[in-house]
Amino acid sequence: MKSYFCNQVALSKVGDEVELKGWLKSKNNLGRILFLRVQDSTGVVQCIVSKQTDENMYKLASSIPIEAAVVINGTIQDNDGVHEIVVSSVKISSLSKELSPKPRDNFDIFNEKYTDHILSNRHLYIRNPALHATLKARSDVIGYLHNWFRSESFMALD
Repeated sequence: MKSYFCNQVALSKVGDEVELKGWLKSKNNLGRILFLRVQDSTGVVQCIVSKQTDENMYKLASSIPIEAAVVINGTIQDNDGVHEIVVSSVKISSLSKELSPKPRDNFDIFNEKYTDHILSNRHLYIRNPALHATLKARSDVIGYLHNWFRSESFMALD
């Protein structure tokens, strides 16, 4: 079974067996079917857990807290042109901490009262869309500057 990033699932064949590693972004329990939205650094994939398939797995998946790191094994299926995973097994890699503000909450990431808290939990707060976009922009600018200096025959002396 091949390990996939979320963005690779959409490019894969229906029926492929996959292993997906990420964190639980959200879940929606409809009674007999549980929808898990699993995210990694490349995107989000919907995973389906059926109570009829395996009741113990369904109970485990229902109890997973949001932001917990998970490993999902399953089969890719097509749902109106969108690939999703029918789950055959779920494993919790790491439980999430209770944090305030929550990493995905809409709060001012530049407020100084959160600086130490965000830095000490940066592995979780990188999931915040505003912080992620800021870090991505910073990385792009630094990369551009490095490329320009190299093209001008400058040398980095670290």
